[in-house]
Amino acid sequence: MKINIRYLKQKLNEAYDINVTDVTPLSSMHELYKLKTTCSRRYVVKLYKVSDCSLSQLTSITEFNASLKADGVSVTLPKKGVDGDYVQHLGDKYAVLSHFVHGDTVSTISASQCYLFGRECARLHLTKSRQDLPDKKAKELLTFPLLNIKAGYSHKQQEIDVIENLATQAELSLSKLSLPEVLCHGDFHWGNAIFSSQQVTILDFDFCCRSWRIYDPVVFLWNLLFTNCGDIKQQWSAFLSGYQSISVLSDEELNAIPWVLVAQNIWHIGFIGEAKIDEWDFDDYWFDRKFELFEVIREICP
Repeated sequence: MKINIRYLKQKLNEAYDINVTDVTPLSSMHELYKLKTTCSRRYVVKLYKVSDCSLSQLTSITEFNASLKADGVSVTLPKKGVDGDYVQHLGDKYAVLSHFVHGDTVSTISASQCYLFGRECARLHLTKSRQDLPDKKAKELLTFPLLNIKAGYSHKQQEIDVIENLATQAELSLSKLSLPEVLCHGDFHWGNAIFSSQQVTILDFDFCCRSWRIYDPVVFLWNLLFTNCGDIKQQWSAFLSGYQSISVLSDEELNAIPWVLVAQNIWHIGFIGEAKIDEWDFDDYWFDRKFELFEVIREICP
């Protein structure tokens, strides 16, 4: 349920002392609002149901976000409340306030934007932050999602057999590689960014994690394959060029790409959210679209 706007303004004014005058809902998968204050300053506030996440989890996310900004990475800047905390408790919801970023969202990303995005991805991975973020590697990408898939799509046994075999191959192949680990964005695609003429600002760190360094680039590639918008070969090449202009990926990391793609696709099929399994909405349309990606992955990464 959407929060009452009048109540939201009152609580934000109390929590941040910012004198909100206008609140405008933003088109998003999340509960997101653009704010304007009496001083004409602009902010964006994101609301989370208390039942969906923990205070410690949100605190880690916002502190990671703030540390990246301090390291010079182009990310949104969270704002502390009058109590000195980034996360504010508003009734049955948590609020995280960030400074508004000017620029544009894009549905299809150009090669030049891919290059900028790749550079910022590499700079993010060089962060000095030591936040304790959750792991997202073989167990989280393969083992747990596979259990969810078996439970939710039992009527697709033939496809499940294929996925289980791929998961076994991916886990074995990845275990043989020495892959550096870093703190990752976790959902690194252009839908979570604002673009201006010569800059990209990264948004939405809700899936931030500790994973292989190649994971964020693979998430970007997975989204290119899934949306199939533009010249994927050119877009991916530009992203990699941008990334490696800052930090060079090893041969082992590049060799891991097909198997991390498989793992990301399995995770996406199995992931619904934090809801209990009997609340999930298992949709064959999305399953089938993602299942088809295994063949695409095989074709581009034989």
